[in-house]
Amino acid sequence: MIIPGYRIDRWLYRRGFREKQVRMLLRRHLYLATVTIPLSWLVSPDWGVSFTVGAILSVFNFYALARIVQEVVFVPKGGVTSLLVGFYMRLLLTGVVLFVMIGPLRSEIVPLLLGLSIVVLNIFLFGAAQVSKKLKEAR
Repeated sequence: MIIPGYRIDRWLYRRGFREKQVRMLLRRHLYLATVTIPLSWLVSPDWGVSFTVGAILSVFNFYALARIVQEVVFVPKGGVTSLLVGFYMRLLLTGVVLFVMIGPLRSEIVPLLLGLSIVVLNIFLFGAAQVSKKLKEAR
């Protein structure tokens, strides 16, 4: 019997995500994006495009953040500079994409922000699941 998410967990583990909870958060984030992106296209194509771009930015930034957090814990001296450069490059890329989407392309702002906010929903759901698990253990 194959455990749900086993392949994704294995793929994330091979990419350096050793912590089980980090892999679980990333896996749930991918699931949430996979479910919500097609639903956004049901509203309208403009909504779909804006939401998809926001969700992809969200997944990209969350993936990179999770990777950086794990690396920061084990960084040798002098390794912080390369992490900061990578962080600011990602921030610049995100800013450019948002600028192009909002400015020249005049995309819908609400679905763009909703796509970006799936990371907040993911963390909320993860926290609620952890609290629920702790409450069950306490009984």
